[in-house]
Amino acid sequence: MELVIIFSTIIAFFAHYTIEKGSVANVVGAITATLVTWLLVSYQAGSFAHVSLIDIRVTLVIAFVVSMLVGLVFVAHKRCSKQFTYHS
Repeated sequence: MELVIIFSTIIAFFAHYTIEKGSVANVVGAITATLVTWLLVSYQAGSFAHVSLIDIRVTLVIAFVVSMLVGLVFVAHKRCSKQFTYHS
């Protein structure tokens, strides 16, 4: 479970950093984090058939929630940086 949160946070950061639209960044971050986690777990287990569909769904939900939280931080940061921009 910790692996999902770590990968979700890192991938969501880069997704929100590179993609301007928040909803698209959430979807891209969640799907990418789920795929990376699924591939790593499957590789460790030695077979791609051992990962259940329920585990993939839970991973996807966790990755989406983490991506939304990272997105909220990005929105707040953009709002604050625009508010405190000094004009010469």
